[in-house]
Amino acid sequence: MFNTFLFVFCLVLSTEVRAFGDEMDPSEVSEEHYVVANGQGISSPSFSDGLFGQNPAGLVLNRSLKLKINGNVGTFEPLSLPRGTYTSASLLVGNGILGAGVSGGGRPYDSLDWGIAGRVPAIFSTFGLSSHTEFGVTPSLWDTGVLFEPFDAIRVGFMVPHINLSLDSFAGGITYLYNSYFDAVVDIDYDSKYSLGVLKPGITFRNDYVEATAAYGLRYLGKDDALLYSGLSVGIGLKVIEPLLVSYEYGGLVTHRLGVTLRVLLQN
Repeated sequence: MFNTFLFVFCLVLSTEVRAFGDEMDPSEVSEEHYVVANGQGISSPSFSDGLFGQNPAGLVLNRSLKLKINGNVGTFEPLSLPRGTYTSASLLVGNGILGAGVSGGGRPYDSLDWGIAGRVPAIFSTFGLSSHTEFGVTPSLWDTGVLFEPFDAIRVGFMVPHINLSLDSFAGGITYLYNSYFDAVVDIDYDSKYSLGVLKPGITFRNDYVEATAAYGLRYLGKDDALLYSGLSVGIGLKVIEPLLVSYEYGGLVTHRLGVTLRVLLQN
């Protein structure tokens, strides 16, 4: 079944699907604008972390074939499980209309994550789905997410984790794109079962060579984190040379994370 999925995806990816309109097409935005997430990746995800921990609709932000390797140091959030130093690797592909990826390792247990996302220009929306499997543990967990971009300056995101187990928690967010260099985001989550909630505003500066973000999570309900993480989160992404992207993140899924991405552009 997976081989069939991969064949169909690659077949669609090989066609030049384009959206036309008078306004800027989100599928044409540079990948360098999505190396790291703003807030916590609900309305401004990165191109890779939709595989685990962020809005899976963000996978559509991929516009090339990529191999990403992360070095992780610290605890694994939100359960704060100690792990020390460990690595993870992701294979990502996309053309701005469709995006997909698979990732292994990088969590407290041997794991495999995969996801897919697709943009529907006619309704200004992107839909994503991701699956998370810990070997020896059943069932797999499924997350779903949506990005809605009705105007150039506004992007709205929504994410529901573990939809095959319960619908107790969800996250939403809105991003205001002030211009091509700056944007501001507010992400928020809520867990009805345990009465948990975090509000996380953030800002981003970016150009075609560097992206820098900072956000701070304010816990407004409960004493633990549900989907979003309280406290400071920062990130920086750099375009070192054309095929190489480097990122550093603090206070996200792990205390420290250094990422190196090697990409092959599929189209000009």
